[in-house]
Amino acid sequence: MTAQRYPANQSAPDISMEAVESGRTITPSRPDARRLVLVFQSQQTARALAGIQDAVRAQFPHADDVRIVSVVDLRSVPRMFRGMARSALKQAYESAAKHLPEGWDPGDYIVILPDWKGEFFQAFGIDDATEQAAVVVIDERGVVLGSRQGVDLGQFILPLLATSE
Repeated sequence: MTAQRYPANQSAPDISMEAVESGRTITPSRPDARRLVLVFQSQQTARALAGIQDAVRAQFPHADDVRIVSVVDLRSVPRMFRGMARSALKQAYESAAKHLPEGWDPGDYIVILPDWKGEFFQAFGIDDATEQAAVVVIDERGVVLGSRQGVDLGQFILPLLATSE
């Protein structure tokens, strides 16, 4: 089952978060690319990101056209284990960086936001991503084009990205 999450045609929340490793600051209300795809996930739904990456990069290979951002739900990680979680995110970043095509800057293509307090999740009205990932697509003006939680998210995203070219 898929469900609309954040209302389309509204401004994205004015919230910012710093990405793991690259230090890139992501502010959905002021995207640093023509379009922004936020993928809300947990450890259990992390595979959804790969399908989204494959679908989007096949049609939009450049990060300046579409920035894909992984928002990882870490609210359930106890404070005493956050160091291990940070280490795991760093390893995920480094592993993904090894698989990028030559000349691609990992800081542009691997954007992981650790959401320790659930600030991004709450701002976009996403309660939980343990069973199904969610996406929010935002244009260059910071306006939400659409959002969904469920399966086949890559196929949901592509028409939104195509209409905003």
